[in-house]
Amino acid sequence: MLEKIFELNDIKYQELLMLDLPRFLQLPRIERLYDFLERDAEEQAEIERRLRQSQASGEEFKPEYCNFEDFLNHSDLPPYSDTMVKYHVKEKFRDFHNHQGEVINEILGREGKHVKSEYLSETRAKNIEVEHSAIDFSVVIIGEKVRSVLEQGFHPVNFNDQNLANLFYIEDAEFLNFYDLEVTRKVVDF
Repeated sequence: MLEKIFELNDIKYQELLMLDLPRFLQLPRIERLYDFLERDAEEQAEIERRLRQSQASGEEFKPEYCNFEDFLNHSDLPPYSDTMVKYHVKEKFRDFHNHQGEVINEILGREGKHVKSEYLSETRAKNIEVEHSAIDFSVVIIGEKVRSVLEQGFHPVNFNDQNLANLFYIEDAEFLNFYDLEVTRKVVDF
C-alpha cells in the first residue's frame, strides 16, 4: 500500500501517514518512509518554481506533495532575515481552519512592522534568505491519543519535546541516515 502511495505522492495521503507515523517509525524497515519525509531534486525544483510563481502573482502556494512541511506564502512575510534560524511555536489556534493566517500574523507581530525597502535591501549588514514553512503535528497527536485508547485503555498523552524525541529516536546504527533527512534535521534542530 505504501509503495502505491509513494508512487502517487499526493497530499491527500498525508494525514493517513501521519496518523500511523509513530507506528511506522518503530518498524525495522524505516527506509520505507524516506519518500514521504524527503523531497527529491525534481520535487524540490518544482516546489521552488511554484513558490516563486506564487510569490510573484500573490496567489497562495499549496504543495501537492506528501511531506511534513507546508510552505507559508504571504506578501508581507520578509524574504530575508537577520538571524540564521528562527522557530515559531503555536500550540493552540483560535480558528484551526485559519491556522496559516494566525501563524503568519504572529510572525509579523513578532518581527515588528517592516518597510519592504528595508528587508529587500541588498545593503543590509546580514542578508539571509528565508524559507517559511510549517510542520503540523496535530494529526500525529490525534493518532497517538486514538492509539492509546485502542491499545491500552485511555491514558493522557502529553505531546512534549521528550515525546517528540522518543518518536524520532532510532537506536539501530543501520538506519542512522534517517537523521540526514531534511525534515528530521529540522525537527531535531527545533
